[in-house]
Amino acid sequence: MLRREDIQARRMKRQKAREQIVEEIHYEQRDCMPKYPETKYDPNLDKKKTCLLAAQAAVCGDRPLNYGNPENNFGRIALLWNAWNAARRPGPYVGADVAIMMDLVKSARLANNPAHSDSWIDKAGYAACGYDIAAKDDK
Repeated sequence: MLRREDIQARRMKRQKAREQIVEEIHYEQRDCMPKYPETKYDPNLDKKKTCLLAAQAAVCGDRPLNYGNPENNFGRIALLWNAWNAARRPGPYVGADVAIMMDLVKSARLANNPAHSDSWIDKAGYAACGYDIAAKDDK
């Protein structure tokens, strides 16, 4: 089990890494200019590159600390979804099913780190949305 100081040190290290990536994004945006004169500049390349670099920072950052490695996390999600699929009424999925299944994603993540507050908040949000959808579908 990690000590609070170790967790804080890791968070600081990840924050510095994120700041470096943001600096690289601004620096590398110049690379989106065409290398050949006949190639037209695509302003969407900047957005795509920024998105991909942000995704890299997220996937390579603190996700494993919060959720465990992807293989284990996705395996837990699959187990919970299969259990829900076996327990639910027959028929096509509806909006309330999606809310429940997204709640199960958060539950699988909490299995790795029960203190991750964002997952608890997300679960509450999915429950509220699912209730609202189910109440409308019931009318």
